Amino acid sequence: MTMQLNLSKTLTLIKRGCWPYAFLTCSFFLIVGCDNKKNGVDSSTETSETVSPSLRIETKMVSESDILSSYEGITDNVLTYIIKSEDESTINVEPNSQYYNLFTSDAEFEIPLTSYLEDEEPTEYVSYPKMNFFITNNSDVPLNISKLNVEVASSSIDNLPYVYIATEEAYSNQLAIANESWKDWGSATLRYKILRKGESFDGNYDKSTTINYKDGIQRIDFTDDLINMGYDYFLLAENVMSEGGNYINLYIDDENLENCKDYFNPFEIGSIYGNSYGGFARIHASLKFEDGTSVRFKGKLSLSTPGDFGAGMEENDSFDVILKENGDNYVIEKPYSVSLQPGASDLIGVTFRCDKSTRHSFLVSAENNEGLIVKSKIIKLHLLNPRHSSKNIWQIKKQYID
Repeated sequence: MTMQLNLSKTLTLIKRGCWPYAFLTCSFFLIVGCDNKKNGVDSSTETSETVSPSLRIETKMVSESDILSSYEGITDNVLTYIIKSEDESTINVEPNSQYYNLFTSDAEFEIPLTSYLEDEEPTEYVSYPKMNFFITNNSDVPLNISKLNVEVASSSIDNLPYVYIATEEAYSNQLAIANESWKDWGSATLRYKILRKGESFDGNYDKSTTINYKDGIQRIDFTDDLINMGYDYFLLAENVMSEGGNYINLYIDDENLENCKDYFNPFEIGSIYGNSYGGFARIHASLKFEDGTSVRFKGKLSLSTPGDFGAGMEENDSFDVILKENGDNYVIEKPYSVSLQPGASDLIGVTFRCDKSTRHSFLVSAENNEGLIVKSKIIKLHLLNPRHSSKNIWQIKKQYID
C-alpha cells in the first residue's frame, strides 16, 4: 500500500476521508498521508473521523553557526544548504555560500584577497547536507516502522564549471584560479583590464588570455602588463627582499608608510592587510567557459606582501548515507526500527555525503512489517563538494595524523 501526498500552507481541520496536512513555516515541514484504510475497510465509509499513519519530513540544513564552531577563527567561506524552492511534488536543495552565490549571479563581484592558496589547503569550508526525517503516528493504533530507504532515481557529476578566483598576499602581481570542478570544462577566456591609480573602469576589457582546464591551482602573472603600464618593478625588487621571482616581501606600517608611498607608482598603496599596508593594482575581468557560463569579477592584485603565513585545520567528516557519483535507480537502506504509540513521533537525522560535486534526485520511504509504505516528496539535491573543500582536504591531511 503506497501512501499519497498532500500539502497545505495553513493548518487545516482534518475531516473524514481527507489526508493530514502540514503547517509550513520558515523551516520546511511535510506530511505525507496514506490511503485511509484500516483492517481492509475504507475509512471514508465510517461515521467517525480517523487519521491514517503519516511520515512527516522536516528538511533542515546545518546552520553556519554550527559549522563555524568547528573552525576556530573562520568567519567566511562557509558553505551550507538551503531549500531554494518547493512545490507539491518536489523540494529543490541548493548550496549556499557567499562565494558560490556571487559566482552564480549575473553581477560583477569582488574576489577575495587571501594570504595564499595551496592544493592542500581548503578554499571553502563545507558541510554535508543534513535532513531531519520525522516519523509521526497519527492513527489510533500502534505503528511499527521496520525500514527506512533512500530511493535514488539519479546521481550524476555536476556540470557547473566552478572555479575559486582570488588574489594572494604571498604571490605578487598574480591572479589565482583554483579549479573546483570535477568535470573537464575544456578552456576559458579571461578578458581583463588593469587600472592605474585614479582611473575608473569603463566596462571595456583591453587584454585577454586563455586558461585551460587543470586539476589544481594555476596563476596568471601580470608582471609584464604592470611594467608596460609604467610600474618600475625591477627597481623595487632591487631595494627590498624578493623571493621566488616576483615575491615582494615588504612590511609597511604607519612608521615607514611615507617612505614607501611612491614604490608602487602608477598604482596604489593602502591598508589591505589588516594593520599593515601594501601595494596593489585594481583589476576588472571576465571569465567565459566553453559551455557559455560566464562570470565577471574585480579585485586587487597584490604588489607586495607583509609575510608570516600559517594555517591548520581539523574536520568532522561523519555521515549516514553516501550517494554515488553516477548511478540510476538504486536504493540505500538505513537501519531503522521503531515502535510508535498513537500520537507519538520519532526523529531520524540523515547526513548525505558524496566526495565530488554532484546532483541527485531521490525520495525517502519508511515501511512497516505489514507492508505499509510512506514516501516523501522528490528531493533534488545539488551537493557541492569542491576539489579544495575542507572535506576533501581533510581526507588528505588525516592520512598523516597518528
